Amino acid sequence: MAHKKNVDKFGATRLSRESEKGDLAGVKAAFKAAPEELNQSDFAGITPLQKASLHGWLDVVDFLLQQGCRTDCESNDRDTPLIDAVEY
Repeated sequence: MAHKKNVDKFGATRLSRESEKGDLAGVKAAFKAAPEELNQSDFAGITPLQKASLHGWLDVVDFLLQQGCRTDCESNDRDTPLIDAVEY
């Protein structure tokens, strides 16, 4: 696996962390600073869209979708954003 830059000890990017918190302003700022992180997964294979879906942050999910994020992503446990939203 190639090393990912700008990640925390879990492999999460700033965009991923902001998506998990649900702060839309923070998500927008993180995206503006590093749009290449839109589909970058952490070490568990979880993308920003999945983190927002898992927590029910509809405004963040909507923003990420508007930016063109992948919706067919799967975590290492084979969970998808739809499964994460349903679990929420």
